[in-house]
Amino acid sequence: MLNFLTAFLGQRFISNKSPYRIKVAKTAGFISNPHLKENLTPTQSGIFTCFLMRNKHFDLNLKDELWLDDTPYSWPDDQVFFYKAYLNNLKVYHCKNPQIKHLDHGKESKDRKINATYAGARNAIIFWHRFLFKQSNSTIGKASLLLAITYRIINNTIYNLLQSAIHRNISFIKTYFIGIKNGLKYLKSPTYLRLNNVK
Repeated sequence: MLNFLTAFLGQRFISNKSPYRIKVAKTAGFISNPHLKENLTPTQSGIFTCFLMRNKHFDLNLKDELWLDDTPYSWPDDQVFFYKAYLNNLKVYHCKNPQIKHLDHGKESKDRKINATYAGARNAIIFWHRFLFKQSNSTIGKASLLLAITYRIINNTIYNLLQSAIHRNISFIKTYFIGIKNGLKYLKSPTYLRLNNVK
């Protein structure tokens, strides 16, 4: 059920056909292949739980990604970091073992769901435009990306309407729409237009 929900929302898809452990999806979410047998597999993204990287490769102009910190929940900071490394031709790999436990100190925050809803709207729009739409050079590619983000927005709207109805609180849908509005507004801002290209 959880896999269906995350796919419906355009956030996380499961596929055993991808050669990558994690592949960034056109919806600004990702495609996960947990069925890869090898301990070390190529990936386009990762998680900050634990990673190793040579110091000389940290020069990724990460100051250009400070837009993530404009929200109380800076999702998808890890996807931005690792995908930017991937786009800049660094070799990014996922290691199955040893396993590392993620100690998420923010999980119990009472505002976590609302903050995640806002970031999931605003930052998804910015990530999609900056890392996917602007990187595409074909009309067909851009059209398929527009369809993908439209799919995500429509389905998340439905989901947040249901959340608001279930909890009898319009905060979810209201926050989602504010996030979309602010994401689109940021794309037109002088700050965004001054950013260096991703690669």
